[in-house]
This record gives sequence, C-alpha cells and structure tokens, in this order.
Amino acid sequence: MTVKAFATEQVIDSGVPVANVRGVYSMAVAEMAIAMMLCLTRRLTHVFNHRSRRQWPEDWPQFCGENCFGKTLGIVGYGSIGRHVARIAHAMGMQILACKRDPSKRDDTSFAPSGTGDPSGELPRQWFGPETCGEMLRDSDVAVVTLPDTPDTRGMINRDALSQLMPDSYLISVGTGAVIDEDALHQALARNRIAGAALDVFTQEPLTPGHPLWELDNLLIFPHIASYTRDQGHLAAQVLLENTRCLLEGRPFVNLVDLERGY
Repeated sequence: MTVKAFATEQVIDSGVPVANVRGVYSMAVAEMAIAMMLCLTRRLTHVFNHRSRRQWPEDWPQFCGENCFGKTLGIVGYGSIGRHVARIAHAMGMQILACKRDPSKRDDTSFAPSGTGDPSGELPRQWFGPETCGEMLRDSDVAVVTLPDTPDTRGMINRDALSQLMPDSYLISVGTGAVIDEDALHQALARNRIAGAALDVFTQEPLTPGHPLWELDNLLIFPHIASYTRDQGHLAAQVLLENTRCLLEGRPFVNLVDLERGY
C-alpha cells in the first residue's frame, strides 16, 4: 500500500471533510492551454527558433498557420479548467464540445472567481459522456484534456481514443499525465496520425533526457508550469478564507473532495 493510499484511507475513516483548491488555478491553466493551442496552430515555435538564431527567415510557408476562429474545440473533462478554456475559446469564435463523467449535470458548483468559466454549462454545442468521448474527438479540430488522475480516467486517452482524432487535429493535455497513453501518443505523432500535440503533464516527471517524447518535432513539451503564476498562492488562500467563513456561518464547505472518487 502506498503512503498516499494509506493517508487517504485514514482520512476516509476519520470522517474529516477535505477540500481542494479547484477553481482557483483555472484561469492560469486555461490561459496556458490556449497559449499551447496558438503555438501549434500558428507555428510559433518556428518564430522562436529563428529568434534564438537572430535570423530573419528567407522562406515563409513554414509560418503559414491556421485560424482558430470557426474551428471546433473538444474538451475532455468539463470541470473548472475546461469551462474557462471554453469561455476563452468561445470568445475567439470556436465551437465548443464537452465531455464529462455525467453530462446530464451541467452546472458547476465549485469555487470560481467572478467572471470565470461557464458555471451554468451554456457554452457547449453538444455534450458527451466517457462512453461517447470518441465521437466527440472525431468532431474536434483541437482536443483539450483536463481530466484528474482517477482509476476511471487513467489511460483514458489511449490508442483507440487517439485513432478517433483527424490527421489535421491537435491534442493538448493540462490535466494529469496518467490520463494519456504516452506510447500510443508517441506512435500517433511519429506516424503523423495527428498534426501535433502539447503536453504540460506526464506520467513520470521530470521527463528524463532519453525519453522518446523529446524526439518528436510535432510535440511541444512544457515542464508542468500551467498553474505556476505569481498569483498562485494568493488564489489558493481564497478557498481557505471562504471555507473559514462557511465554518463560522454554518454553511456547507466549498470544493469538498469525494475521497472515494479521488477528486
């Protein structure tokens, strides 16, 4: 038994309520997901490469990217992060598809700063459950994965799921690394089964220098920094303050964790 599993069992047995900081990092992670999408669709890595060489390019086709406006964005995991990704992407003119564990429950009651996310679930054009996620991926020009690591989600984006993406589509992962089958993703990218991907999270971190993912020119690798901003600690404290008020006023706590599900 792992220390993590033992600690969880102890907490479950104790009956002590546990809250997380769901919602406070959503803006930062969503903004990073959009930045990753723009790096892929607008070929920005080519610009960075020329800048590092202090070289004005002589050929321009390498910079010919794609508009996000009018494209379809499929979000796997329509929680607080996914909802803020949707908010930004919808403002850019993208069509939103959403996949969540129970698509019949469209409201989000977790902690959310005013003006963020999609609390009433109004933005998606269509909703999907885990069993129809592949159908959503087939219709997605860009797929953003924001899932937590649970027994139900681990390895969910596997070979079969990746095979549903079109050859000109992109995959972005900002949730947890274990959700992605990295071997299957490596094969899909190496064979140009999909146009490109960007990952901020990995099954094992740090990614070792010899890891095969480094070899892929169509994969952008970020060192798990999507939530890392100067506001991180201040935002997390907002949940603590809110739950302190809830305790003093006898109200239900926000962001309570379902310890059986793991989030």
